[in-house]
Amino acid sequence: ILQTCKFNVPKAVDMMKTAVRERVRRLPIAEEDVLPDLKNGFIYWHGRDRKCRPCLVIRLERLGEMATDKERAVRVVMFALEYALRFAMVPGRVENWVVIIDLANITRLISPLKFGSMASTAAAIATTLEKVYCGRMVWLKIVNMPGGLARIVNGLIPAEKKEKVSFPTDVAAELLEQMEPHQLESRYGGTAPDLAPDQTYPFRFFKNPRGKAALLKEHPTDSLSSGKGEPEDFSM
Repeated sequence: ILQTCKFNVPKAVDMMKTAVRERVRRLPIAEEDVLPDLKNGFIYWHGRDRKCRPCLVIRLERLGEMATDKERAVRVVMFALEYALRFAMVPGRVENWVVIIDLANITRLISPLKFGSMASTAAAIATTLEKVYCGRMVWLKIVNMPGGLARIVNGLIPAEKKEKVSFPTDVAAELLEQMEPHQLESRYGGTAPDLAPDQTYPFRFFKNPRGKAALLKEHPTDSLSSGKGEPEDFSM
């Protein structure tokens, strides 16, 4: 936490208090309590990058009623993140995640009258990602952003976090630099099928996130052909 806060002690203390307060207030969260919201497909894990870090996809167009109910939104976000900590990490090997935020159709589907409440919800989600689970995010890519929102969104990103955030113009090209095609949905340039909202949970992980090149480097052809040296399975 201290490193995340650039060794600013008061800021680190504030972050610790926020993390403890939010976790004590909301955890544990039972699956049945958030299952309907999980089935909305607003937030879900899908695949891993080439360093085996799980990829979190957030699609704001699927917020639905959660756009004006930040408590529901935060609870489903925390459930998804707690799931990753418990089932998708490998201590000492995989301890971080990556994030795709998709803003497709956001201005068409959400009334301008609701932008205020949605901003409040977005701020609550950002606090959860930044303070309650600090130091976990390696990179964040915001895709399909309407031009009119560029200045607003960029202004909401703290200066110390900007180096981790990008706004790809060629979404497929940039994501495929980080991930194998079979780890990504087709809408992001991958070969995995696009998921309907009710298909996103249970979350989806796939074998061989590091790709063929890494596999051949670590396990030469002769050992693979002999049936030895099976690669580690991070699909879980």
